[in-house]
Amino acid sequence: MILQLGSKNSPDVVPLSTNMPRDLIGRGKLPEEKTARQGGEMLITRVLNVTGKDRITAIYNDTLRPKGPAKDLKSEGRLIANGTLLVTDREYDKEVRQLHVGEKMFLMVTDADLDTSDERDKARVQIVTERGDKETIDLEETLAHSGVFTGSVGLKPTEKPVPGNIKPDEPFIESYFGDTVSLKYVDNAASTETGMLELTRELPVVIGTDGLVSSFSKTFNDEKAGRWKPKFHIAESFFELFKSHKTLGRNEELKNDLEAGRRVLREVMEDYPSPKYVPRIAYLRGQFAQELQKFEEAVESYQLIVRQYSDHPLAPDAQYKLAQWLRRGQQV
Repeated sequence: MILQLGSKNSPDVVPLSTNMPRDLIGRGKLPEEKTARQGGEMLITRVLNVTGKDRITAIYNDTLRPKGPAKDLKSEGRLIANGTLLVTDREYDKEVRQLHVGEKMFLMVTDADLDTSDERDKARVQIVTERGDKETIDLEETLAHSGVFTGSVGLKPTEKPVPGNIKPDEPFIESYFGDTVSLKYVDNAASTETGMLELTRELPVVIGTDGLVSSFSKTFNDEKAGRWKPKFHIAESFFELFKSHKTLGRNEELKNDLEAGRRVLREVMEDYPSPKYVPRIAYLRGQFAQELQKFEEAVESYQLIVRQYSDHPLAPDAQYKLAQWLRRGQQV
């Protein structure tokens, strides 16, 4: 008899699928009106729907016995399956072996006997980090009777985590670069001597990621633009790096980012003083000065755009920032 996760409300006659066992000795008896054949091969089969809380009872009526009257012979059992615990990619397809701060990790528990109702049941996983965070999250069954439980949790960058502060609506683990994340799922109904199985996974949080260098070619109509744009984008990248380090609270690194970005911008201004590029350079220079609390330099940069390039798309925002900084200067 083929077993299938389900309840009394689930269909007991289903189409044969490739993952079902074949060449069984005997099979569930089908109603005549549902029997169908094609090429001598049955296309449907009867299944026994079970859940993790069910007890299965088989009864045989032994009518011919050497001594005594007929007797019902019984045997009982239940569904027990050893669970599995995986950390996967976003598609729940491939197992991953390392984690990244700021991203999500995707968890999957497969445990057929944990399916106990017509609702989407839950599997509980405990997560502990080397830095001291300790949380418990619930994974939800993908379908009413799938026996597969999935869920995701983010890795929030925190050097000093606080255990037990997880939010159900937006779960995250407080971790940091170089940390180690340990996961544990306890299968309380397993085919082991004790009847329990403890599944664990341990993954490192990477300090960085491998870079990739690729060659490419690009034709610029303006030869100077071909040399100016890469340098300007480098300066922009330093500013984006600064914002990331600011979010992570890395004060020493963010100051280095700002100084490096300003240095590249000065080189761009000296090498390519064309009016065509001045507004964008001046605006980014003002942003760097603004973050470094350099009042005069920030005002000078925004004033340059407002006075000389008032029709540029950046002029309105430059004027707004200029007003902010002039007001701040008066208060100081």
